[in-house]
Amino acid sequence: MEPDPLGLFQILASVGYELPSAVADLVDNSIAAGATEIKIAFPQPNTNGRWMAISDNGKGMDQANLKSAMKVGHQRNYDANELGKYGFGLKGASWSQADCLTVVSKAESSDRCHLIWDRDHLAQVKKWEILRTPLKPWEDDATSISKTGTVVLLTKMRPPVEMPQSKGIAPYTAEVAHLKRHLELVFHRFLAGEARGRAQLKISINDMPLVPNDPVGHPLTTIYDEKAIELPASKSPTGKGFLRIQPFVTPSEEDLKQHHQSYGPEAVREALDRITLWGRRNETQGFFVYRLDRLIQWGGWDGLFALEEKCKLLRVVLEFDRSLDDPLRVNVSKQSITLPLVVKEQLKELVKESRADARSRYDTEKRRGKTQTSTVAEPTPVFGGKPTDRKGK
Repeated sequence: MEPDPLGLFQILASVGYELPSAVADLVDNSIAAGATEIKIAFPQPNTNGRWMAISDNGKGMDQANLKSAMKVGHQRNYDANELGKYGFGLKGASWSQADCLTVVSKAESSDRCHLIWDRDHLAQVKKWEILRTPLKPWEDDATSISKTGTVVLLTKMRPPVEMPQSKGIAPYTAEVAHLKRHLELVFHRFLAGEARGRAQLKISINDMPLVPNDPVGHPLTTIYDEKAIELPASKSPTGKGFLRIQPFVTPSEEDLKQHHQSYGPEAVREALDRITLWGRRNETQGFFVYRLDRLIQWGGWDGLFALEEKCKLLRVVLEFDRSLDDPLRVNVSKQSITLPLVVKEQLKELVKESRADARSRYDTEKRRGKTQTSTVAEPTPVFGGKPTDRKGK
């Protein structure tokens, strides 16, 4: 039996996206299309209501490919370095935020085309009927394409259930800032030109360029040797895949202050905010999980350890490719993994040295804070080998 359109729409709209993660999933599609520039327009709600447009300069789609992309659960063969997985992100991410999804696209040597999924229309006709109705003048302007590319236009956007709170900042401004910080972190390797096999990516929100925020990229960070855990992977040509592990001990607050103080208090505050991910430092310790150079999960120890004040400077990068999607149980919105028990046991051993060093660093900082507050900190030497050039990994 064919699923009820409105019922399935509401189910798919409830998969677990917030606005930043939804937009990140839409950015994944732009990257898969070879985009080097993505522009996000998210104006303050006005006469056209709450809306957003994500535009890219990728290869675009003709009418047939666009129709396939708009199909719920559309399956195709993904390239080894493509970020997509379930044929779900475009629809699920969009519907989680808006009742109307319009996709406009133009491929080389083809006409500009568009298709629309509208919740109100589904409720009215009670069947899966996609629309090709003409765009309104303002929608046409918001989805203009110069050569090739795709624009995802979200209209009839629902207000957020929870609005980011920042003292003295308007809710809309706080929401834009929260989105900006999320994308700067999630796509920092792409923004910095460090994603393997990818051209450097430019992303802007309301014409404001994003700046990459590497959670282990500060020059005072202590870098440990990279290790690997082998796992069976049926989708790999060799039948096995590798989860790469690399610990980092990030600089303390005092080290950061002294390192940046010559640039003024604003630079110090910015450095502290970025390394703490605009939150509490203690909550950002733990695993930072990358799938194909895209950060999908961060913070916490996935049940291996409790959050510990003495380990708040420790971050452990886990990296994998598509071959480990099934063994690591990548969820449908590509926001989390589940570590098998055998992996957890090996991880405990592999991070033992870095956890001990993080505790030692914490104790040293405590003592230094009591006896010396004006000495400029020297960079901590690398443990276990020379620093690794992450750009070349």
